[in-house]
Amino acid sequence: MRLFLLFSFLGLVMSCNSIESTDSGSEQETRADGYHIVVIGSSTAEGVGASVPDSAWVNRYRAAVQSKGDHKVTNLSKGGYTTYHLLPDAASAESKIADHTIDPERNISKALSLDPDAVIVNLPSNDAARNYSVHTHLTNFSRIANEAEKAGVPIWICTTQPRNFEEAKQIETQVIVRDSIFSQYDDMAIDFWNGTAGEDGFILKKYDSGDGIHLNDGGHRLLFERVLAKNILNKLENTH
Repeated sequence: MRLFLLFSFLGLVMSCNSIESTDSGSEQETRADGYHIVVIGSSTAEGVGASVPDSAWVNRYRAAVQSKGDHKVTNLSKGGYTTYHLLPDAASAESKIADHTIDPERNISKALSLDPDAVIVNLPSNDAARNYSVHTHLTNFSRIANEAEKAGVPIWICTTQPRNFEEAKQIETQVIVRDSIFSQYDDMAIDFWNGTAGEDGFILKKYDSGDGIHLNDGGHRLLFERVLAKNILNKLENTH
């Protein structure tokens, strides 16, 4: 009788250990399955120009990645923002020089505080609209990207986008910054220019929402396709 009770007790212990091991593995699998991508930027990323929210490129992208698993896309973008608004918290002095206050609720520091697996930056033209120099553009992009790099988070930088500027200098700035982003960020650059811009640097009429600044539904779809083509989820999977 004592032997029977002993074997029964040992069987119960082994059964409990087996259950605990299975539960632990299940939790680990759930955590590894979903990735979190944060988007920071200005009005295009916010969705301006699209006729309905579902047509905006970020929302299209969110729907696409969520269809592939338990993934999450957080959008912190806000219309009118420049590279200064998105600088890390520690760069507050630089932002004041430009008469801009860093937004601690929407900048790169905030994005990184959300424990993302990747960050996408979409700042199409507001720096050029304020006549910031090419050097300023690129320096600020570098500050943003370096902050992500220090945190070990991969970051994708979208190029400038066409805008119907009256000043040729502003279009020239857009083109130089576009080419510099391609050169500096290589495969981590996302092309939001080619296919949306005419030879004059203006938005192609078929993609103009009507204000000469923002893209329409077709334009947002093209941007979404460019982001999707980067296969960010696959790259994250390969590095984890």
